[in-house]
Amino acid sequence: MQLVYRHFIWRYALAHYGKSLFWYASELLFPFYLTEIGLFSGWIMGLVIGSSLMFSVLADLVVGWLSRRYLSSARRAGRCQIVGASLSVVSILSFFACVWMPSAWRIEYAMASLLCFRFTYALYDIAQDVLVNLATNGRAQRSHLSGVHFTFSGIASITVATLVTPMAAMHAGKTHAEFFMLAALLSVGALASSLQLGSYLKRSGENSGELIRSSSQHQDTAPPMFYFVLTFLLALCGPMFAKVAPYYGTYAMHQRFAGTIMVSLYSLGIALAFPLLASAMHGMPRRLVMVRAALFMVAVSAVIVGLGWVDAYVLYGAAFALGISWGILCILCWSGFADAISRKQTRAVSFDYAQFLASAKAGLLLAAVLIGATLSSLDYKSTQAHYLMPLMATPSIVAGVALVLLVCWKHRQTAWAGSIGIEHSPQ
Repeated sequence: MQLVYRHFIWRYALAHYGKSLFWYASELLFPFYLTEIGLFSGWIMGLVIGSSLMFSVLADLVVGWLSRRYLSSARRAGRCQIVGASLSVVSILSFFACVWMPSAWRIEYAMASLLCFRFTYALYDIAQDVLVNLATNGRAQRSHLSGVHFTFSGIASITVATLVTPMAAMHAGKTHAEFFMLAALLSVGALASSLQLGSYLKRSGENSGELIRSSSQHQDTAPPMFYFVLTFLLALCGPMFAKVAPYYGTYAMHQRFAGTIMVSLYSLGIALAFPLLASAMHGMPRRLVMVRAALFMVAVSAVIVGLGWVDAYVLYGAAFALGISWGILCILCWSGFADAISRKQTRAVSFDYAQFLASAKAGLLLAAVLIGATLSSLDYKSTQAHYLMPLMATPSIVAGVALVLLVCWKHRQTAWAGSIGIEHSPQ
């Protein structure tokens, strides 16, 4: 049995959805759980979460380096992501059990279990992400799989927000079991989806892949480092909006679910970015699409800063548009990176992906530091809530302008074009 792309794609989509449930649970739920359910102080929570994110960057690099020889085929990657998913289930459930620990050990236990989760998730994450190169055959399939990747990330974000928001709104400080059961439910989805993907890859033969560099009129010559910088910028600006929006909705708009609506519309925009990219921009040079999407992101962010206070529907529409622009840029960044490392003519790509993911997590870490520093300096619960709006949108303006300058500088250095080519062979 040979690996067939049209059979593989929906299995990968489900597996990535399951993995993303874990990621967005850690993004949206961990801080709230530690402070409101575990009764950690704000600075202890920040220390635990911040330290674990720093460790996550290191874990990506260590796992990527150690697995660079093993993760050289789709079949092995499928087996490895099952192991990573299984270990992640154990570690995340251990983390949610911290509230049952004696108070004298609770902080240490939470830190240890969270560090275990960051390490096991790195194995889970890298083993699945290398399939963008190991289970595809050519640039078109890599671009298509990158689009599917972000579509199901957006759907997973909406799913977690929908599950978490009612629980957060109704909690009474005694809902330990409910949150643990939510983690167990997400764990079942993650493990089942990884098992079905690994099972298919085990039954399938090795994909021949595209190890020979091909030339075309739209050859992308940007090096991997170019995409490391791009993913850092994107990881910095996107989460700033999504994480600050709930605070702005609650304390500036005085609407309980306004933040949830903004985050959901933002995530919906990310989920729809791929079909919009495929229908409207097929065959265009990657550089040109990047510049247009970045300028659109800057324009939408400027609308948020300048007109977001006028009406809630303006802010909701801008959140949706921002999600579309950010999603398009992420798809182009991922597909471009996959193209760049495909030119190395080797299947040992796990360390390349580890560096790519570490760059993104470094951006997330910086975003968390900036958000924490800003919130601690503002009386956002009363008179200074309106200052949260620039925090939501200004990073996207800065990142968008920096991205345009970076792309233009790279284009002046080389004749870089890189068609986005998101059609795929149905073989």
